Amino acid sequence: MRQNICANLQRPMMRTMLHMALVFGIVICYNSEFLLLARALAQVGAQLLIVPTFTYSAGGYHLLRIGCQARALENQLYVALSPPPIFNAMSKW
Repeated sequence: MRQNICANLQRPMMRTMLHMALVFGIVICYNSEFLLLARALAQVGAQLLIVPTFTYSAGGYHLLRIGCQARALENQLYVALSPPPIFNAMSKW
């Protein structure tokens, strides 16, 4: 996989090998709550926002889920939110 990653917002995302068809940015857990970070990624071409999470409370997960839904609507892009470990162990969630 060819990677284009840097600390500034000139090229802050990765491009896939699928003929550059999918451009995505990664926002870690709580950083998904900040709308300007997702907006900056969308403005430089991100089509997908990947949000890995690690929380053990249902309340924390639902807060992140609602925040990711808001980022998707605000920026008109897809958001992939990973399920936290507690949901993998407990199927009732």
